Amino acid sequence: MKHFTNNKKRIFVSELFQEVDKASNDGERKEILQEYVSMGNLHYNTLRKVVETIFHPDVVMNLPGGIPPYEEFKDGPSQEFGPRSIFNAVNMVPRFVKGQPDYIVKDIKRETYFIKALESMHPLESKIFIMMKEKKIIDHDGITEKLFMETFPDWLPEKKAGPVGAQKNEKKEEAVEKKTETPAKKKRTTAAAAKKKTNSASTTTKKKTTKTTAAKKSDDSSEESSENSSKK
Repeated sequence: MKHFTNNKKRIFVSELFQEVDKASNDGERKEILQEYVSMGNLHYNTLRKVVETIFHPDVVMNLPGGIPPYEEFKDGPSQEFGPRSIFNAVNMVPRFVKGQPDYIVKDIKRETYFIKALESMHPLESKIFIMMKEKKIIDHDGITEKLFMETFPDWLPEKKAGPVGAQKNEKKEEAVEKKTETPAKKKRTTAAAAKKKTNSASTTTKKKTTKTTAAKKSDDSSEESSENSSKK
């Protein structure tokens, strides 16, 4: 192995993240990730579940946000000494996800179970379990969703276009529709506009005629009143 040369049978995910942090570019980071998953099914399946829990929109651990109050494991200097690690913690995820058969319904019981899991892992491993709950990478700038999507394209769904993208597509479709408008359609549109204009002019003329007639009636009425006055 190029990056993992300590001949250990198991490389913990926290060790993998530390190794990725040392890389100077994404090319080297991808190489490290690919080397890790090539070490066997345990490493492949564990890393995939970690990535899916953090980045997949359908996997949400129903727990309070933030870092819960827990006591860090202090009974050993390295990951091997913890009763648990991310290798087995990934299999606990369904107990925190609504809709899963193993989901723990009661809030207190579910939160307590999570805290006990954290306390049984080395601090570096428990930190990754917290990342899985929070659905974000913490304190590892070089480890991103984009990196995993480029390295393992089939692990995560493609990003859907947001409302802005949808609006752009709608405008594009409107432009194409206007550009491809047929002569017949243009003719119908022009005729409709002309008809509308004629109707408008006709309405204006009618209004003027009505106004003139009203004025004339008013004048006739005034003259008739004047004549009656003179006769008297």
